[in-house]
Amino acid sequence: MVFSSSVFLFYFLPLFLIELSSFAMLTISPVMRVTRWTLLFLAGMFLVFAIWALAGFAYPVPPLPITLNVISKTLAFLTAISLFTPPGLWRTALASGAWDTNNGLT
Repeated sequence: MVFSSSVFLFYFLPLFLIELSSFAMLTISPVMRVTRWTLLFLAGMFLVFAIWALAGFAYPVPPLPITLNVISKTLAFLTAISLFTPPGLWRTALASGAWDTNNGLT
């Protein structure tokens, strides 16, 4: 299918402009931080996509593509959340005992 210039002008150009402006606003935002966890989740997502590509990017009906699809969506969500997580949130929560490792059972 060959795209005409009017399709590109009225459909794809606004999408690219919205995408670029969103990335530009995120890069100057003090709330967003790229951390080690963000990069690890992103690398994991790329690894899942590479495994899925070896399987042929099949429609997720058999068990393997469904599993890879769920894992990739979970990693994408974790990547997005880790961009906006405050830097000391997990250290503070663990140090304060908010999550007790033995579930309060002593």
